[in-house]
Amino acid sequence: MDDKVTALSEDDDFSLNCLVDGNPKPKVTWRRKNTKLYWKNPLRFHRVRYDVEGMYQCVATSDGFLEKTKDVFIDVVGKPYMEGEGDTAMVSADTGETVRLACTVAADPLPSRVQWTWRNNYGFETELDSADFRIVTTRRNQEMTSSLTIQNVAVKDGGSYICETTNMFGTVKRNIHLEIKESIPKTVMIPAITGGVVLLVTVAVVVTIVICKRKGWICKSYQDDSLDLSASRPMPPVPKYVYKTGTIDSGVEDLELQEMYGTLKPRPPPRMEKKWESVGLSYSEAVEVAVRVAVGRVFQSAVAL
Repeated sequence: MDDKVTALSEDDDFSLNCLVDGNPKPKVTWRRKNTKLYWKNPLRFHRVRYDVEGMYQCVATSDGFLEKTKDVFIDVVGKPYMEGEGDTAMVSADTGETVRLACTVAADPLPSRVQWTWRNNYGFETELDSADFRIVTTRRNQEMTSSLTIQNVAVKDGGSYICETTNMFGTVKRNIHLEIKESIPKTVMIPAITGGVVLLVTVAVVVTIVICKRKGWICKSYQDDSLDLSASRPMPPVPKYVYKTGTIDSGVEDLELQEMYGTLKPRPPPRMEKKWESVGLSYSEAVEVAVRVAVGRVFQSAVAL
């Protein structure tokens, strides 16, 4: 076997077979160098990723003999791979905060740069560079990380930020959607909270007073037993029911009806003084007879004379 083997990233089936001769027939295994991870021979990967890259050893052992090893370096090459799940991501922040967006790329060979593009909420795209924005790129082994920092973000900074990179095997990109929430100023928030607290306290006090009044704990009237308010003589009985009948525009005085022995009867009108001119109009029959007798006697006396 060669000392170095190249594997293509995203390959679905990659294997290495270690051929060993010996008598008795040796047992062959694979291990990652300087680790205790062992695999059977042939060494097989169902999906090649960039973390597969490294130094491996083919190990042959026989009873009574020293083990033999062969080092093989697996070099993984291919198009860039963006770490994280999916091609899209969502980030939210409040106005005035500092937002940091980052993309980490694994590739062999490593791309020369990561390009950032901003697509605002109206669909217009703008390429971003380090002259106008704070863009920092770092490299380590087969990985590269690019970060974009936006200070004091506002609602107008919302939209989609796209990081994209390319090497000889292909291109990869990720869409990071930034949502800006408009925060409430503290000068407005503090009076609002204070007003809410005052309102809650007022409602609590009113409810407490109502409950106490219903329970009779407060506003309870007391009668002084030392005061003697009894009348000097008994009060006359008060009729059970008094009704007023008639209408305002009837032209007839209202009559008061009282309950007497269970029957409602009209009260007689008030007595008025009688004048002599009204004799014969409203006197009773007894008075009428007496007048006639007196007139007859006067007439008889006149005849006798």
